[in-house]
Amino acid sequence: MTADNFGITALPNLETKLIAADSLTPIAALQMELRDPRIDETEQALTQANEHYFSARTSKTKRKWRDRIGDLRDELAQLLQADQFVAAETVAQLVHWNPFDQNTAAGFFDAQWMFQMNGGFDIVIGNPPYVRQEAIKHLKDAFKKNYDCFTGTADLYVYFFERAVTLLKPDGVLSFITSNKWYRAKYGTNLRKWLNQHTRLQQVLDFGDEAVFTAIAYPTIVIATRRPAEVIKPAADEQIRVLNWAQQAPIETFPAVFAAESFEVAQAELKDEGWQLEPPLQRQLLARIRQAGTPLGQYVHGRFYRGILTGLNEAFVIDGATRARLIAADPNSAEVIKPFLRGRDVNAGK
Repeated sequence: MTADNFGITALPNLETKLIAADSLTPIAALQMELRDPRIDETEQALTQANEHYFSARTSKTKRKWRDRIGDLRDELAQLLQADQFVAAETVAQLVHWNPFDQNTAAGFFDAQWMFQMNGGFDIVIGNPPYVRQEAIKHLKDAFKKNYDCFTGTADLYVYFFERAVTLLKPDGVLSFITSNKWYRAKYGTNLRKWLNQHTRLQQVLDFGDEAVFTAIAYPTIVIATRRPAEVIKPAADEQIRVLNWAQQAPIETFPAVFAAESFEVAQAELKDEGWQLEPPLQRQLLARIRQAGTPLGQYVHGRFYRGILTGLNEAFVIDGATRARLIAADPNSAEVIKPFLRGRDVNAGK
């Protein structure tokens, strides 16, 4: 083609920049002190080889640097094992992963090994998978070992928050969309505390039970930055911009709605027991109610129960038409089919 490309440069080689990996599984930290100086030399050579491959313009040049990268990776793995800074099983993981094989996924994620990055990412954007804790029992021992926010009943997405923040550089940005249940659920206690200590929350958008996203129940968006250092408690002047979205306006008008209706919440007011993301007047009203009455937990001496837990709603929750059909087939079914309410069925004033 002879058409003018308006001076637009072709994309560089992105194969080694786009990877599939188990981001929740780290590898043992590569220790930096008292190690063979050849490790540093090989790491530097590997970084340079990746830069050459990234900007290569011909197939011949790409092959040359791809082969060089492979040799350096093998050499580095051998040096790390020989120096006993990395366990043999970790070396096996490193060597097995091939950055040029686009049809496989790595069983671990390590930014230093995969991208030669030591300082962390500028931004991590994610929509973590929603997997109930019953389906990840085989992973809990590893999560307990690797994550401070571990709770035996936590959904899978909880661990993605901690992992994402630890992958950021200081003041790097986290932008996540997840379920909002961790704001108040008991399994979110450790995560709420951890985020207050390690992140500066910037914006929280809570969509409640609005049907904004078909694949997510009770969606929320959290934007935060990693603190340069852990704190015991957020500073008094740290404010979060919050919006509780009520879909009374077209979603296209969201920026204007956020500008007009969002409000500030002091991050220090977000308690480990649960986050109250309400406007100031509502928070003041809740505070007066607490002072005037006895909290339910205190009244029942902490004896809370989960209520009905089916384990599989699709098998036990039926609609009215199915109920009528089952009773018509066997009148005794009326004795065992009972009505019940979920949280989403209860609204203010109803």
